[in-house]
Amino acid sequence: MHLTVIHGADGYIVGVTAHPSDAPSAHGRLQPGEFVSRIDVPEITDDLETSEIIERIDQIVAGYRVEGAGAEAHLTRNTGS
Repeated sequence: MHLTVIHGADGYIVGVTAHPSDAPSAHGRLQPGEFVSRIDVPEITDDLETSEIIERIDQIVAGYRVEGAGAEAHLTRNTGS
């Protein structure tokens, strides 16, 4: 499954949408200073219950940030604030 992640220049996540890997990305209007990255997250699969997907996305938002951009974008653990 892919995540469309809205994040700041510092990589901290502002918003996330999840969608099947073959579906187009979807996101709302970006605010100044926000960027969007599409990131493959193999541990979130279509066969999970909706509540499990939401729980895993919440864990990503709380514990990760985006590093890189475009095809190089990936999640990395937060090291603190």
